[in-house]
Amino acid sequence: MDSYYDKLIQKIDKSDILIDEKMSRHTSFNIGGVADYFINARNVSDLKYILKISKEYNVDTFIIGNGTNILVKDKGYRGAIIKLHMNNITFYKDKVIAEAGANLILVSKKASDLGFTGFEGLSGIPGTIGGAVRMNAGAFRK
Repeated sequence: MDSYYDKLIQKIDKSDILIDEKMSRHTSFNIGGVADYFINARNVSDLKYILKISKEYNVDTFIIGNGTNILVKDKGYRGAIIKLHMNNITFYKDKVIAEAGANLILVSKKASDLGFTGFEGLSGIPGTIGGAVRMNAGAFRK
């Protein structure tokens, strides 16, 4: 897999690629074995490149946000875990656009401060927009 790393560093900063990284450092439960690669994606271009190279080298990938509500086996993860750092939030007159890595609590608070409604039920969930969408956050409240 060394050629995988060599290919990654052509466009991804070396400091954003960790090898044999303990996942306990990146999960809210503070447990989990070692991931072969832990890669920080700083923008959409980075993410596309990482996914392209991972596919080219047949490296399994798993994308995370804040690492809340995920469990990593003690055996670790054979492949690349990609952490999204894409967290831009833009408010328009009648809509909010937030990148997948945006903090859900922050989006909810800013939306409320600007008079947007509908985010109230998400205000205490310590994840990201991407995770909230994937997990249907708040969808099952009674």
